[in-house]
Amino acid sequence: MRQHRRGLRRQHLRRQHRARPAHHPAAAAVVRGHGCRHPDRGRHRVNPITPIVEPPPLVFVVDDDVALAESYADTLSAYTFRTEVITRWHGLQDALMDVRPHAILLDQHLHGVDTVARLDQLRASTDAAILMVAANRDVSDRVLALERGADDFLVKPVSGRELVARTRAALRRQVQTIGGGTRCRINDQPPHLLHPDGRQVLLQPPEAVLLEALLGSPGRPVTSDVIAELLDAQAIGSTPGKAVARLQRKLQAAGMPWAVNGVARHGYVLVRVQE
Repeated sequence: MRQHRRGLRRQHLRRQHRARPAHHPAAAAVVRGHGCRHPDRGRHRVNPITPIVEPPPLVFVVDDDVALAESYADTLSAYTFRTEVITRWHGLQDALMDVRPHAILLDQHLHGVDTVARLDQLRASTDAAILMVAANRDVSDRVLALERGADDFLVKPVSGRELVARTRAALRRQVQTIGGGTRCRINDQPPHLLHPDGRQVLLQPPEAVLLEALLGSPGRPVTSDVIAELLDAQAIGSTPGKAVARLQRKLQAAGMPWAVNGVARHGYVLVRVQE
């Protein structure tokens, strides 16, 4: 009789397990644990590679129109940027003494100060990406701003999507190093990564595409599928794995303070290493 009851109990449990939906916790544990029914086994896997997660980029929004500056700041904040609103030229100079922003969104006129004329002074005090914003459509002003150190020039009115896209594009050309607070820059012609101490890494098209994708996703892995799509979009005959291997070898050979790490089931991430 006892054996008969045990047999009925086993049949009941087997039917109950088969009837559980896929989202049931116990059923999910079996899938994750490759057959292990213990609810805590297989649920989490310890990743041997721990990326160094950088804080979101900081953008100084400098405009004497407070409402407009707050609008720009709100838009950038919605896309995970950190922002600080500044309304005067002297306020910008004071802030740069205490904080190193990644980018500066700078209006052309601040309470009578022509900021284009002071770009040389600003560039000497910061290596942040500088994006000029002006209602003036005069081509000569734009050319002068770019020649004096601005990275981009936006003409008002600036849509939120354009603001975010231009800011991201400017930041893709910069990456913060681990030591000394210095930054390196990606130059386009020919593509190469330039360290302030003179070291440089010449990049082939697959490596440049890969590095820009990694820099555009600080602290977050970029999947192999995304990298493959970027390579295909530019008709570059390479695979993500080959591009990663070549870029990794070049960074190591040049003694650059970064490495491309693989994150299981997530893709690749650019991390800092000790020089």
